[in-house]
Amino acid sequence: MALTAKKALAVSKKYTKDTIIGQGAIKGDKGDPGPQGPKGDKGDKGDKGDTGADGAKGDTGATGAQGPKGDKGDTGSQGPKGDNGAKGDKGDKGDKGKGIKSIGAPDPDKAEIVITYDDDTTSDPIEIPTVEGNTTLEADVTSNTTVGAIASGTTLLEGTTFTQFAQKLLISEIAPTIAFSISKSGNAIYGDSYTETLTVNVSNMGTAKKISTIAWYEDDTLLQTDTIDSTTTGSWTYAMETATEDTTTFKAIVTYKKSNDVDATTTKTSTISFYYKKFYGVVTSLTPSEADVEALTGVVGNAKGGTYTFTAVNQRIVYAYPVSLGALTTIKDGNGFSLFNSFTRTTETYTQNGTSVSYYRYVLTDPTTVSGYSIQFA
Repeated sequence: MALTAKKALAVSKKYTKDTIIGQGAIKGDKGDPGPQGPKGDKGDKGDKGDTGADGAKGDTGATGAQGPKGDKGDTGSQGPKGDNGAKGDKGDKGDKGKGIKSIGAPDPDKAEIVITYDDDTTSDPIEIPTVEGNTTLEADVTSNTTVGAIASGTTLLEGTTFTQFAQKLLISEIAPTIAFSISKSGNAIYGDSYTETLTVNVSNMGTAKKISTIAWYEDDTLLQTDTIDSTTTGSWTYAMETATEDTTTFKAIVTYKKSNDVDATTTKTSTISFYYKKFYGVVTSLTPSEADVEALTGVVGNAKGGTYTFTAVNQRIVYAYPVSLGALTTIKDGNGFSLFNSFTRTTETYTQNGTSVSYYRYVLTDPTTVSGYSIQFA
């Protein structure tokens, strides 16, 4: 019976080399490898081995989907100021306001003021509120700053009422508009006389309560004081009883009551000035008589010179004036050409309205013929 491979393997395991040797057997040559046996049956699953070491880090996966919106964060700090915006268009012109003409307290027993506007309309009375405590100043108070209508340095006296204080603070005093005139003013001729009428005209009361008095003066001599006591505008006159024959300054001192009942004055003046005549014209003779000179054109003034126009036909130009005005230094024609040496000067005495007056008489030495010829004496 032939041995199967499996049995042959078992026999080989039973008879070891020693056994074989002990039996006296002889070892043969190694045989050729036998053919591969058929695949054995699958063995049972072995136990699970230990966990191996961590493998290498894999590549980064793709970005996941966006998560939900987070909560609103806290308000950040304020950023820097931005640049100024462009200038806006000019607005429409506003309505014209009313100007204030005056402010007054018409009733001294009431703490009220009334505003008069430029168009002569008035406001309703504006009440000045009362205060608790003393209603008059307990001591003199001097302002060290300008407040309202009270200028710095103004002293409000002890006893000043609250109404008076409010008037000083709120009302800028406006003096009345006063004009003064005399019936004859300016230049007059010595020997003439004028009976003057003096006139004061008040055209606007301002904030004054009334015109109290007018004192009339001739130079520094008081002529008369008139009591006026007028709360409205008007004109008042004084007629001189004696004629004026010499240079005189007339004066009117007007006293008025301001809105705060304090007196104030305004002084106005006007002057009449008397001079002896100056004479100019043309004559034939180099030595004209007093009558010839006084028959010329006469003018009055306080200056030795003047510019005059002459027309002559083979005649001499003459100019005479009082010595008291001083001697001439230049005589020129309209082109500025000097004629000074072409005139002969003498000193003469002429009777002016009963008074002997010394005159300088300038006569063109040689006759001339001219028309509308202008000469300046200075």
